[in-house]
Amino acid sequence: MHLRPFVAGLVARLTPPGADRDDLVQETFVRAWTHLAELVEPDAVRGWIGRIAARLAFEAVRRRRRTAALESAAAKERAVERRGPDHSHLRDEARRLLEAAIARLPSRRRLAFHLRVGEGLSHAEVARVLDTTIATTRIYVCKARAQLARELAPHRDLLNALGVRS
Repeated sequence: MHLRPFVAGLVARLTPPGADRDDLVQETFVRAWTHLAELVEPDAVRGWIGRIAARLAFEAVRRRRRTAALESAAAKERAVERRGPDHSHLRDEARRLLEAAIARLPSRRRLAFHLRVGEGLSHAEVARVLDTTIATTRIYVCKARAQLARELAPHRDLLNALGVRS
């Protein structure tokens, strides 16, 4: 089983740009190796190593808080209108809006949402990564979807025009 792409993707989604992501991925595998004896269920290695990566990513984010302010949604929409119907620009704008909304999710919800929706893990696998119950992961994902829907509602026309379900 190749776990590096999974760990790298997880770390990339949990840390801000500019973070030492390669170092976090490497540290994940170093910690996994040094704590290999603690792995109780070999079949659960994906969840176990995901939990290690998530903890390291959370620690890195706590050490390095992002301070960049986001532009207001209205200013972005005016900029889109001035540039005209450039489809690639609109798609980039939609991506920025979505990524910014996801970045504002509380860390546990963001991780649960990413693992469930982005990585396609089952609720049971997400629960193992987060070291919580399946019911709690369902709540995290549900609340993340609700928050994203609320935050992206003002941009529904833009997202729908690009085929993004909001």
